[in-house]
Amino acid sequence: LKLGRSTKPVSRLAQWRFQCPSREPIVRDIFPRASNTSSAGAGLSGALRVAERGVRHHHRWERLMLIEVAGRAGMEAEERGKLVGSKGRGKRTCGDCGKVHLELFEVRGGAYEEWVREVVERWGRWCGDVLE
Repeated sequence: LKLGRSTKPVSRLAQWRFQCPSREPIVRDIFPRASNTSSAGAGLSGALRVAERGVRHHHRWERLMLIEVAGRAGMEAEERGKLVGSKGRGKRTCGDCGKVHLELFEVRGGAYEEWVREVVERWGRWCGDVLE
């Protein structure tokens, strides 16, 4: 799972493909979502417009969600008895291209739907509400 921030997500995906061409990325979501959409597939163009404008405190939002996702991914890895990279947290050497990718997490199947999306949305709301 790769999490990151960009005001131009489509361009960033092209960069990612160039940096590590071994895998085709699958976009699960683009945040923040347009206010009337429930998933990126239903409102991708609205989400892209929001992403291009950016959001206030986006650096803090990214940092807070990455800390929590890294912690949970590390706990999942420990529960499975599988320590990956730096204990499954954030920095991993890619087995395909040999580079160290930041913001890359190994999570079990279904984790995105179970908790990752909620973490991203919760920290986005917190940054919008508390830091205003």
